[in-house]
Amino acid sequence: MSASQDAESILEMEARAEIIDLAEGTIKADAHMGGGNMSNLFTGLGGQLDKATQTQWEEWVSYDRTTLEAMYSSDDLCAKLIDDIPDECIRKGVEFRPKEETLPRVIDPRTGHEIEDPVNAWIKRHGILAKLNKADKWSRIYGGAAVILGVDDGREANEPLDWGNIKRFSWATVVDRDELTPVKWYTNWDASSFNEIEVYNLTPTLYGPGGKDRIPHQIHQSRVLRFEGAHAPRDVMASNNWWGISLLARARRRIERFIAVEQSMANVINESQYDVYYFEDLRNILDKTGGTSKLIRRLSDMGMVKGALGGIALDTKDRHEQRVRSLAGFSDLYDRFAQSIAMAFGEPMTRLFGAAPSGLSTDDESGRTWFYDRVRTHQETRYADPLRLILEIAMRAENGPYRGRDIGAWDLVFPELEAIDEEQRANIEKTEAETDQIAINSGIYTAEEARRNRYNEPGAERSFSLPELEEEIPSEVATEEVQAPKADARTWHAPRAAREAAQRVLDWIEEHGRDEVKGMTQVGLARANQLASNEPLSFETIKRMAQFERHRKNSKIAPEHKGTPWKDKGYVAWLGWGDDAGIRWAQREVARELERR
Repeated sequence: MSASQDAESILEMEARAEIIDLAEGTIKADAHMGGGNMSNLFTGLGGQLDKATQTQWEEWVSYDRTTLEAMYSSDDLCAKLIDDIPDECIRKGVEFRPKEETLPRVIDPRTGHEIEDPVNAWIKRHGILAKLNKADKWSRIYGGAAVILGVDDGREANEPLDWGNIKRFSWATVVDRDELTPVKWYTNWDASSFNEIEVYNLTPTLYGPGGKDRIPHQIHQSRVLRFEGAHAPRDVMASNNWWGISLLARARRRIERFIAVEQSMANVINESQYDVYYFEDLRNILDKTGGTSKLIRRLSDMGMVKGALGGIALDTKDRHEQRVRSLAGFSDLYDRFAQSIAMAFGEPMTRLFGAAPSGLSTDDESGRTWFYDRVRTHQETRYADPLRLILEIAMRAENGPYRGRDIGAWDLVFPELEAIDEEQRANIEKTEAETDQIAINSGIYTAEEARRNRYNEPGAERSFSLPELEEEIPSEVATEEVQAPKADARTWHAPRAAREAAQRVLDWIEEHGRDEVKGMTQVGLARANQLASNEPLSFETIKRMAQFERHRKNSKIAPEHKGTPWKDKGYVAWLGWGDDAGIRWAQREVARELERR
């Protein structure tokens, strides 16, 4: 058999193999390799020629600062991937929640006026949230960053912070991972801190006068708020100066592929319209000596004439036409690469790119909900503990929010970030209207009371939610109100802020007794206990929480009860039902559940 016959025979076999594969929709198992190993004689699938067998994981590479900084500084997509979650975490600041209602007055020495919110004023004056935010962003860019705390406690910086001798909070400064090098570890194997970093070398990068003379300073870990990038395995951390991984470095290939797709699409779109020329006897023209050069020169001249005059000159037998390349499938291709980026950074498509993927007829409600859940987790894991530690120091300092005076227990709460859109609010109002109708038919309150209360019309001096009216709820309604959800029913858990508000009411009752804390009915007290205990809540329960929005007029402490808020019935009831955070959360969840149904 000749070589040409061999080639034809092989081609015929390949063609038959393709026909078989297409007809049967299967890949034959190689008998020589065993039925469990999928291979194909012609395509090489599962054998040595299989491209998948040549794929190997590359060793992790720590990209240089110049590359990472260029990615962040010169590309708006990279900047958004780094900034979005950290910026959202601090967008609404924090709420300071003291357990004691009567706090020392703090006077601003510059104005002589009382400072309304000393803690947030102190946080703003020292730029605490901004510095935590910067450290968070730098950790995502470089793989690590830290906030160094300057505290006057009578000790050297390389010694543990003396919590019992804090005099002043002096400063907080942000450094990146290359400026902070671990030099000493805890070695007591039976301690919880075993093998953790104890002391760092701080070698700050200075850009002003004397910037070349970088003298290391040793800093104890108790004076360092550490922000790591993406989690790294132990060996990678060791090779990375004991820091995490840059988010940009880990996703660099995805980002580069996406940018390449965008650039390629731009080029294709720019060249989507092209010219086709028909010249008589073109083959003979090209075969002649110098024919190709003449043709190229002619086309060049035609292009210049077209650019100058908007037309071209042709022989009577020549033709010219314009064609347009098909762009079908480009949007799907773009979405695939865009989704890859969104997945890597935990961002919904609608937030990252401003639109849902093509063909998705939705506003990406689930993606938005998931994003805000992720932001709340980021707040708790990245911001809450560092912020509480700084304030613990500040509360002891003579230049702190309360000048070192003891104010008792306190906590910090991050406000709800997600706003209710018009469609959700419409669903909530529909639910409220249906509930009003049931309540009116049951004689719980009148249509006039409902109308005045809902629209805050004159004559509604206070809400009918006040205790003496709540107590008129029939016992069977009250019993239904506090029933546990059915075993197979969907349940919800209230946010932390709602649970803390309810717990505050229960603490007041325990401290002052029901004779003084009169703002809670049997139903309200059951609700507060449910929330404080983080019990699963039924849909009917969160509907009633959502409907409590109508009593918002009672949500503020009356002036006569400013020093004794537990005596304000409306305020106590509002807290017991979850406060602002709980009511708004319930409204959103009710709206989403109604949409789902």
